[in-house]
Amino acid sequence: MPISSLPPTFRDASFTARQLGVRYVWIDALCIFQDKDDLSDWEREASLMHKVYSNSFCNIVAGVTNDSSHSIFRSRNPPSLIPPVSMVRLGKSPFRLYSDDELVIHSTHVVTYKGFWKQVDEAHINTRGWVMQERFMSHRALIFGTEQLFWECREMEAAETNPDGLRLNSDIPFPAHNVQKQQESQEYPDRYAFWDNLVEIYSACALTFPSDKLIALSGIAKQVASLFPDKYLAGMWRYRLEYNLLWYVHGDAESSRYDTYVAPSWSWASIKGKVVAKLLSDPNTELLYRLDDYKLEYATSDETGAVLGGLLRLSGSLRRLKLLRRENGLNRWDSWAMVIDDVEDKWRKAKRKWNPWMVKLDDPQESYDEENESGMLYCMPAEDYPSRPKHNFLTLFLLQVVDPSQATFRRIGVATGDKGYIGHMVQPGESDVGKSQPSTELDGSGKTAIPCAAYKDGIYSIYVL
Repeated sequence: MPISSLPPTFRDASFTARQLGVRYVWIDALCIFQDKDDLSDWEREASLMHKVYSNSFCNIVAGVTNDSSHSIFRSRNPPSLIPPVSMVRLGKSPFRLYSDDELVIHSTHVVTYKGFWKQVDEAHINTRGWVMQERFMSHRALIFGTEQLFWECREMEAAETNPDGLRLNSDIPFPAHNVQKQQESQEYPDRYAFWDNLVEIYSACALTFPSDKLIALSGIAKQVASLFPDKYLAGMWRYRLEYNLLWYVHGDAESSRYDTYVAPSWSWASIKGKVVAKLLSDPNTELLYRLDDYKLEYATSDETGAVLGGLLRLSGSLRRLKLLRRENGLNRWDSWAMVIDDVEDKWRKAKRKWNPWMVKLDDPQESYDEENESGMLYCMPAEDYPSRPKHNFLTLFLLQVVDPSQATFRRIGVATGDKGYIGHMVQPGESDVGKSQPSTELDGSGKTAIPCAAYKDGIYSIYVL
């Protein structure tokens, strides 16, 4: 294939590789068959992309184009790249006034991280889901920005305005450098904090095909899994999964469920929108429910890739719930009031100006009147703060019945608020669920009034899809 027949971006990438002394170039659009009717080649290569980028010499990033039809080379004004110089007068001692002969004058370049790297982090290409994995896995990246070249590697970040680079530290937010340090840490909290940050960044990225949501992250998941023993479950990890499940949609983000199946409702990957991952346990908190079992059905043999289905079996207290739209809500989380157990006094309190709950819905509807009327909404207390008596907070799972005969639910969000508005709670013990008999009498009919797989002493077992 003659170089001249390639789109401008591909031609420029080939030229750059030659200038770097590199003989081969990998371009996804050219190296993977793009056949919508036969995805076998794509599925095979997609599962190997982490090897392509982690073994490459350098990743060439077109930070100035939205597609391959534009050149990565730009006309620019070279003098504008000269960094500003500041003259700093320093004394020999910081504790007294100086005479002129005691002053030392230094010149220094003034570079701020935000201004320095803004062109890279806010480049269109870095809002794409697949690109985050490329950026993370590559050892080096040469980035063509609007006005200058940037360099990113495991040791430093540099640009033409600062060729000596910025030495990296834990205060600099993006992954390529710090995540490696966190991954290699022997401490589990560091590794899970890394994944926490990764999920928040990745969930805000866009994907052309929703079905790629887990696939485009699988390379990083494989690398993380190789460093410590844990089970990967649709974007989360079994270690402290009980806390993983308390993720929520970012307060400033728009969110919705995908039209096609991507992941179980309990996984953050099921949501289109930025999420906040809660992956680490807090020593000041206490779990109010238990995860008894989990099952996942994978699309291929790759357990870090796409899933076809999945469920959890949870045990805990289950309470009836109604969601009311608040006309005077101050923000996204204040737009809904909750009524628990259908107590009339709770209805009255829910409508007052002060809302005791922050309701963080995954995919908010215009109204839940139909669900309220049919009794399809429930909540399960999930987390308490007993060591902080002044912070009378409680976190709840918000659930909707899918099939009462099968005791299946789907997650619709979480809520945090004043536990004084939920009343007495029962916690699952180590042996009170699992050996329990099918639904015992609660309402005089011989069965529980609440759909469940098992019930004993105030604890319900349910399945969440």
